[in-house]
Amino acid sequence: MSSNHSPGSALSGAVLSGSAQSGRNAIVTGSSSGIGAAIAARLLADGWQVTGLDISPASITHAAFTARAVDLSDAAAITGQDIAVCGGASLPH
Repeated sequence: MSSNHSPGSALSGAVLSGSAQSGRNAIVTGSSSGIGAAIAARLLADGWQVTGLDISPASITHAAFTARAVDLSDAAAITGQDIAVCGGASLPH
């Protein structure tokens, strides 16, 4: 999974990937409120598929948005499914 943004950019809370064949996909942590929700909303408006990771219930309803309830501060609570969402390499936090 490649990152298509520079550190400190407006999308620094997202992991972005994609190609002409696969579409554009983003993983956004903290997507239920604040900056994470704003980043997810912007990506959705720009046509991205977004997976939001947050301990709180999702605040976004959109056909291209998938919410995953996960406490990223609790390593024991992170499942293999959560890691698979990130391409199996790592879980950004």
